[in-house]
Amino acid sequence: MESTSPFFGYYQDAPMGNPDPYIYCVLDSEHTFLEVIRATMRMNEKRRNPVDIASGRLFLLDKTCPVIRVKHIQHFNQVPLVQQALMQEGISFKKKATYHS
Repeated sequence: MESTSPFFGYYQDAPMGNPDPYIYCVLDSEHTFLEVIRATMRMNEKRRNPVDIASGRLFLLDKTCPVIRVKHIQHFNQVPLVQQALMQEGISFKKKATYHS
């Protein structure tokens, strides 16, 4: 998922130009804040262009999903590379999800 204006009304009061999009990746299971931060730090040590990752929750219909929010990614084709690097650090992602309304 992508959010181009995640804090509408808060940051949108002043001209910002083109803000970086937020990419949300759904996790397979809960990971603690520290697990995500440590995995991110280890991953960023190996990258030329570090990314900003935060843990969170996404509410879809009546479901709550654990997610990570990725920011400062250069191109969308880097998302799978970031996911693979995080999986090597123990962060597991949802393979496929179906939501019915």
